[in-house]
Amino acid sequence: MRWIGCDGIEKKDRCVIAAVENERRMLVSEKKDFNVMELISMYHDEWKYRHECLSKRIIQFTVITFFTTMMPIVFGIFEGLSLPDVPLWIFPVAGIVMAILSWWFCLAEYSRIDLVNKKIKMLIETKLGFEYSKFGLKESGWADLFNGRIGILLPNVIAVLQVLLAVFVIWLVHTGKLI
Repeated sequence: MRWIGCDGIEKKDRCVIAAVENERRMLVSEKKDFNVMELISMYHDEWKYRHECLSKRIIQFTVITFFTTMMPIVFGIFEGLSLPDVPLWIFPVAGIVMAILSWWFCLAEYSRIDLVNKKIKMLIETKLGFEYSKFGLKESGWADLFNGRIGILLPNVIAVLQVLLAVFVIWLVHTGKLI
């Protein structure tokens, strides 16, 4: 067996050692790539879990806030129903507070989703190469929270509609048109 660029026994041994070292580096490189894929898979599972949590919370907060806000109308429709010594305007005000809290919670949850999403993109671009990336990374800030993404747009729209509905119910209670 002839070794290219290797003359003598010492150089031959060094070439064998270099070949073994090169093979080890390739295996380590493949193992690193495998670990990157495993890491991306774990981040993707986290991303899916956070999306599921966000969608569940949006639905829960919307339903609870809606029913809390609409309590004065329910009491107006069913005349036998009443709460002693509780003014009706308390319910829409509680609906406004809950709408603001749910809006804040949803934006905080979306910022966590966005962080995981950016980590996945960064891993794909840095470890696997730019050719595997669908989109490039870009810098973002607070202005990114109000872009057209559904994770941001939906909580914003729902919070605004809930506050407007609560203000309308307060107006109905205040003007006496409810009862």
